[in-house]
Amino acid sequence: MKYIFFVISFLFVLSSVQAIPFNKQLSSEDIQKLSTGETVVRNIDYAKNMSIQSGVNSRCDELISMVKGFNPKYLGEVILVKPFKGNEDLPEKLDSLLNNIDSYTDIPYYSEHTGKWYNLYDEAQTVSRTVNGNKTTIQTNLVMDPVGLVEEQIDVINEGDILYYTAFNKNKLGFKDFKNLLGAEKLKIGIVVFRDEENWIIYGVGGVNAPHIPFLTDRIRIAFINRICSFCDYIFNKL
Repeated sequence: MKYIFFVISFLFVLSSVQAIPFNKQLSSEDIQKLSTGETVVRNIDYAKNMSIQSGVNSRCDELISMVKGFNPKYLGEVILVKPFKGNEDLPEKLDSLLNNIDSYTDIPYYSEHTGKWYNLYDEAQTVSRTVNGNKTTIQTNLVMDPVGLVEEQIDVINEGDILYYTAFNKNKLGFKDFKNLLGAEKLKIGIVVFRDEENWIIYGVGGVNAPHIPFLTDRIRIAFINRICSFCDYIFNKL
């Protein structure tokens, strides 16, 4: 009897997740992971491979437009689905996490190159914070190996049932012998949280518009995309 109850419950949750606003880019394995509360991390390279559907809400469309607009050559997305019941204050929790810049130095990062764990950010400093209605703008200085100082602007818009976060670099960033590999606003991250019937959808995407360089393409992908995904994954798992 317990087994039958478990199967019925699982199928109910699975059918609920299958109805969420994602396109066919998600595999059946991805959907199954989401149905059991796991975070899905995908290395997707280009905006055309994003799994979030257009037309869901204005913030999702804004996020899709933002990603397409800066034309990343390396891109990753992180997705989590949580039930609304019991998590009614989830946007407020996420708002607090994203605004707590000092805690960014607690984010772990696993280096595939060395096989060791490091801090994602060696330093995280708030330069200024401005609040205008439901929008908070934060200017930060983040130190991240191997690119060094990242002067980043963060915007968080909290609309109650929708939270929208974006971040981008304001300074040029280098990698190895390429001191100006990325120009300003060529590294961008976006997160949108919204309610879809009985679920919260937490969707993050981030990438860089950097050239594909022979013998360095994989290293660049690992250096930037894995770090962006590590940031989103850490924040999502705190919810």
